[in-house]
Amino acid sequence: MICADPDLAALDRVMASRYRARVGRVDVETERRLDQDQSDFRNARSQCADAQCVEWLYRQRIGELE
Repeated sequence: MICADPDLAALDRVMASRYRARVGRVDVETERRLDQDQSDFRNARSQCADAQCVEWLYRQRIGELE
């Protein structure tokens, strides 16, 4: 679904960039929490039935990473 939708693909790139930037600035314990949060995000994303749900999750996750 994400690769086929240019808007979702763009959100995926933004989220990935913010995640990498954030992980590079934190201690090991915080990095573990970020990894767990990212895993939770992926699990929630896989439960979405439509693009609107996926977009909402991406926007939420991007906000968390700012």
